[in-house]
Amino acid sequence: MTDTTPAADDWEASLIQAFGVLLGRPLTEYDHGPGVRYGTFYGGNFLDESELDRDPAWLTPAGLRGEETVTVGGLVLLDEEGVPELRFDPSRSYFTVDSKGLPDALARDLDALDAEDGIRGDALAGLLERHTFDLTGPDAPSGAWRISKARIASDGTLLGALKAATALGDSPDALVPYTPPEVLTGTEDDGDEVVAPVAHDGLRSHLRAFAEPGSDILDFQADDTWNRSWAGWQADQWDGLGSLVTQWLGAVDQYEVSVVRLTERAGDEPTTA
Repeated sequence: MTDTTPAADDWEASLIQAFGVLLGRPLTEYDHGPGVRYGTFYGGNFLDESELDRDPAWLTPAGLRGEETVTVGGLVLLDEEGVPELRFDPSRSYFTVDSKGLPDALARDLDALDAEDGIRGDALAGLLERHTFDLTGPDAPSGAWRISKARIASDGTLLGALKAATALGDSPDALVPYTPPEVLTGTEDDGDEVVAPVAHDGLRSHLRAFAEPGSDILDFQADDTWNRSWAGWQADQWDGLGSLVTQWLGAVDQYEVSVVRLTERAGDEPTTA
């Protein structure tokens, strides 16, 4: 029998094997190839309740055009020492904008978009530049906009989206060993069982933080993932934009991190408004 265990120094092969373990199916079973794109999105109640969904950092012109990534409010995947702040791509994120109270011409163009899923950042950038209007400025009505689906920066591949969802970079240098609190593991050790087949020692320890079904800290929605089907509000919120690959719910459902296989409608190339 052929040994499929990755070599110790083959980082990409180690990632592919580890994520196959985490998802319960090899990454080769997912769609790949030209035109197939994946994204990782951060959302949920916490953004709204903290009003970080209205932080002006989301609307920097360079960020909306896709020329730079941004950090917002120290948002992280886990409150664990060594886990980096999230880097977001506003140009591929989705915004809700209320046209009421905005200049008439801008309001008409916004309404004409009929964007039921929200307005993607690069399309919003085109409108704001055309109308020379600043949604964060003194002339904008209070509460005129919010980010509804914040995309964590990645390269559009499934592997890239999964790395973005688990705070992993392009080398093993940023691995963060994780020891779950006793209150999480109890006598079940579900997360340990999930990651046990991961071949790379450092990845096994790092991904342990993302492998705990039912965790109050970061609940890995493994049952649905392994059943290869999603139901309810988690899946419904992606209708039109994509299909859910997997998801984590943080801080007892206060925020969610979702890996999504994007539809052609969502696109992943720059748009013009």
